[in-house]
Amino acid sequence: MLYHLVLLRFKSTITEQQEQELFTALDALRDIPGVIYLQCGKCDKNVYDGYAERSQGYTHSLVTILTDSAALEVYDKNAYHIYVKQSIIAPLLDIDSSNPLKPVTAIDYEGVLEEFPWNQNETTTNSIISYGMKALLIGGLVFLLGVGGIRLRSRL
Repeated sequence: MLYHLVLLRFKSTITEQQEQELFTALDALRDIPGVIYLQCGKCDKNVYDGYAERSQGYTHSLVTILTDSAALEVYDKNAYHIYVKQSIIAPLLDIDSSNPLKPVTAIDYEGVLEEFPWNQNETTTNSIISYGMKALLIGGLVFLLGVGGIRLRSRL
């Protein structure tokens, strides 16, 4: 698996409508061949009391998981991806010459993807249900054996 992480710094004047259009456009990138998972969100600066401002000015992030580096190349060269970058993202970027960080930072790395429980496709959902049923069955057997063991010992 190849993980593609993008940090974005948008203008403070971005409207809710522009943000929703951004999320809708990014969501459609899931249809590019090789994309396994994609999520974009606004940085939450109030995660918990005392949470330090760690975003360094970045306002949004994008996490994309692709099958491999070949899929990243397909993703990068995809016409719709290029359109989203140039026509939707670029006009929203905060190009501030006083900020030493670029308004877009991307990193890619290879990693292993085990079970993917938050992906709600039928196969994964069935796997989760299957694991859940196994856990219930095992838990039930342990309980029954434990209770049965107590009853056996009490009769002896």
